Amino acid sequence: MKKNLSNKISRKGVSEVALAPHLRRKLKKRPRGKPFEKGNGFGIATRFTFGNQANPGGRPSYTLVSKASRAWLAAKVPGDPHERTGAEMIVEVLGEQALSGDRASAAEITDRAEGRAAVSIELSDGPDPIADLIAEMKAMSVQRGRPEGMVPYNPNAEDDDSEIPQLPS
Repeated sequence: MKKNLSNKISRKGVSEVALAPHLRRKLKKRPRGKPFEKGNGFGIATRFTFGNQANPGGRPSYTLVSKASRAWLAAKVPGDPHERTGAEMIVEVLGEQALSGDRASAAEITDRAEGRAAVSIELSDGPDPIADLIAEMKAMSVQRGRPEGMVPYNPNAEDDDSEIPQLPS
């Protein structure tokens, strides 16, 4: 006696007929209804409401290390006769290194003072580099000859296997 299997689609999109015999069982359905009863006040202070900003404090714009670094740069360096801040001392060291010929220090100090230089790209109306490359490749191909065993492509030839072009010897 043949068992009648219906082509029901399961929750995961697989039909029950396509399943292996040991997997052909009644699939559990999700419970219906709302997850909380009416009047449940759990999490009412943090639930979304219209007009409510989701994360008012947000992620802090800096971490503790950044905060400590800014404090050190702004503080006066103890024992300095000129009472300079940490930032002023660093800039002075960078300036001295730049004057002694260190290009990285010179670039760093000018980038900080004037901002990075804008990158500009200039396009000319000269010859197309890709067309030049293709022309050079064709010239080299003519100079070296065809690879051994290459069958040249003929777009006008019919798709007949009886006539295979012969390579020149």
